[in-house]
Amino acid sequence: MRDIRLQFLSEALVLCLLGVAGGITLSMTVARMAGWVTSIDGQAIGLSLVFSIATGLVFGFYPAHKASKLSPIEALKTE
Repeated sequence: MRDIRLQFLSEALVLCLLGVAGGITLSMTVARMAGWVTSIDGQAIGLSLVFSIATGLVFGFYPAHKASKLSPIEALKTE
């Protein structure tokens, strides 16, 4: 049970980090293509990471907890 929860939560964490990194990359790319002078504050990045990780953990914990209580056979039978 512990391994399944850890897998779900680590997947949620990685997806959140990739989302923040993608957002930063996309915003910097658009700014360069448009010729805009921009900067991203470190506090804004930190705050977005905190909220993204918190959201990922909250919404990743419920399915992880639910999946960890199922037997592997039952988990594979349901969608």
